[in-house]
Amino acid sequence: MRIFLLIISVLAFIGSAWGQGVKGSIYDQNNETLPYATIYVRNIESGTTTNLEGYYEVKLTPGKYDMVFQYMGYESLIKVVEVGAGMTTLD
Repeated sequence: MRIFLLIISVLAFIGSAWGQGVKGSIYDQNNETLPYATIYVRNIESGTTTNLEGYYEVKLTPGKYDMVFQYMGYESLIKVVEVGAGMTTLD
């Protein structure tokens, strides 16, 4: 029984350690989603792209991050985002 509780505790800790970050959708001025837009996190020199529905998700540890949102034909947008204990939504 102790081993079972230990395993459950470790799994819960691991899950909570990766439960932080930024997620959201990218839209244009007509409120239409932008598929395959790029999101670059300057602090970690990494990023991601949106999916076909314009949704993205970046796993990050708590802290402040400079995020660059880009899409061909549009001006880049830079946002400073503070990540806490959970997922931060940024559309």
